[in-house]
Amino acid sequence: LLGGALPQTAQIARKWWEEYKVPTMIDGAMNTPFTLLSQLRGSTNFMLDLRRYPEKVLEVLDVVCDGVIAAGLGLAELVQAKTIIIGAVRGSADFISPKMFEKFCLPYLVRCAHAANAAGLRVQYHFDTNWTPMLEYFKELPAKSGYLHLDERTDIIQAKKILGDHLCLFGNLKPSIFTLGTEEEVEREVKTIIDGCAAGGGLIVSAELTADSKFELVDKMIQTAKTYGVYS
Repeated sequence: LLGGALPQTAQIARKWWEEYKVPTMIDGAMNTPFTLLSQLRGSTNFMLDLRRYPEKVLEVLDVVCDGVIAAGLGLAELVQAKTIIIGAVRGSADFISPKMFEKFCLPYLVRCAHAANAAGLRVQYHFDTNWTPMLEYFKELPAKSGYLHLDERTDIIQAKKILGDHLCLFGNLKPSIFTLGTEEEVEREVKTIIDGCAAGGGLIVSAELTADSKFELVDKMIQTAKTYGVYS
């Protein structure tokens, strides 16, 4: 099934780029060593490992990093990707401290990001949950290499203050506002993000929508961004 899907992915991506003239948001994917180990060990066991066997964890992270990169780049080549997603949700402040992130997650995340960038891939840094305490570290990611996709748990205005134009910011209205909110609330939230993040460029206003999101509220987000988010 996967073998049949991958060639189709390449065909679909090519159609968006060449026929529709619309860049794709995600073509391929690259894991990170930190995320991979947490998935294999399970979150609870892995968090205990970080405390009990920190040097052993670092040793394993270093061993698997090249393989993780090779797998991500191999998939990208197979589907003829232009854009690749790198996620690191389990390294956020909802799981570990900034110091633990700096030690166990950041060096390998940076290696993955630079490898993807060197291969000519645009990166979607898909970072759900709370990354506000870690924003300063993102300056180590390759500049202008892609966009930082943040959900509502991270302060996107603070991200703009810290990162400037280092990465394009992508986010971050609350999904709940599109089911429980009003058009006025959506407009206000979109304007807040634009006021706080638009200066100098590098902003995509967006939200992660749910199945019960109301069309008129999603449309309000789009129309507000079109009318209010215009550079003079």
